[in-house]
Amino acid sequence: MLAPEGSEHFLVVVVEKAMNMSIRLFLFSCLLAAPLYAQTDSLEARLAQVSGREKVEVLVALVEAHRSNDPEQAIAYGREALALLQSYPDAGLEGNVWFHKGSAHYVVSQYDSALVHAERLREIAQATGNTRGLAEAASLMGRIHRRQGDYEQAFTFYRRALGYFEELGDPSGTAHALDYIGLIYRNLGDYDRALDFHLRALEFKEERGDQRGVSITLNNIGHVYRNLGDYEQALDFYRRALEIKEKLDDKRGVAIALLSIGDVQVLQGGYNDQALGFFLRALEINETLGDKHGIAITLNTIGEAHNNLGNYDQALHFFRRALEIFEEIGDQSGVAIALNSTGAIYRKLGNYNQALVATQRALAVAEEIETQDLIRDGYKTLAGI
Repeated sequence: MLAPEGSEHFLVVVVEKAMNMSIRLFLFSCLLAAPLYAQTDSLEARLAQVSGREKVEVLVALVEAHRSNDPEQAIAYGREALALLQSYPDAGLEGNVWFHKGSAHYVVSQYDSALVHAERLREIAQATGNTRGLAEAASLMGRIHRRQGDYEQAFTFYRRALGYFEELGDPSGTAHALDYIGLIYRNLGDYDRALDFHLRALEFKEERGDQRGVSITLNNIGHVYRNLGDYEQALDFYRRALEIKEKLDDKRGVAIALLSIGDVQVLQGGYNDQALGFFLRALEINETLGDKHGIAITLNTIGEAHNNLGNYDQALHFFRRALEIFEEIGDQSGVAIALNSTGAIYRKLGNYNQALVATQRALAVAEEIETQDLIRDGYKTLAGI
């Protein structure tokens, strides 16, 4: 992320580092078609009035509604729904719970749990011949593998999801899969293909009037232009995305757009109060949502801003905090980025032994996950030690 799931959308954002290093932001935001809070208030009021199978249906809807902006609550509703399904078995509803609850686990960086949920959904869908369930399981698996830096597996699962969505004639799911494949191409440094897939996704979403989906893809396109060094184009797309996200009260999406805009402002003119304000707002939102990945990305971006200003001790402080979280959640790309950033700072401080250790660790991780731009950045840092 900054990208959708199944009939919704999950955002992933990639932001490259200044000073010839690449910073990937994988922020993921699950999107709903209706205004979130009006929907959840109505569902929660209804929950107290129903029982039996009807209660299961309301719980499933609440898991879906909460999975992005309040994932812990979504997980709690999901547990309750799964317990009730033992008395009121329904394969379709159970599959939905595994998908949306798994997506909530993904949002809070619980990747092992998310994979268990995706696999359980796949098993149910396979047993019942549910193509949509197979598509959603493949989408969730693709997201998880991408977050863990396994782009080959992520690409495989999203190609599979695209085939299922096209078979279903589902323009929303097709657009989601196209967008996500574009994200993977961007991770691999193939910006022309990334832009092509994002533009195809945008066309589907605009035709359907999917404003949340449009905002996601606008942000993704902004990142491509940012990576290409076209900062004015990037800002234009980020601002358009932010305007839509604020209207929709999409908190996670707002955090992504704020971080993106602040990052480009730093690249254009250095760290300033306005950029810092964007970063701190993004950090506050991610902390409120419990999004550890978003917190780590924001900390690393603030570290880069201090690096650009020559505040090396401050930069090192933020990089260390980011690294700790990336290691905790198993985000290998994030680990490589934070280590490489740390190595570059130690080099500037004249601490060449620690610079060498951090950079060699970064290279080892980057080579393990076969991420070419991170490998390239590692060798650039190593050459300066």
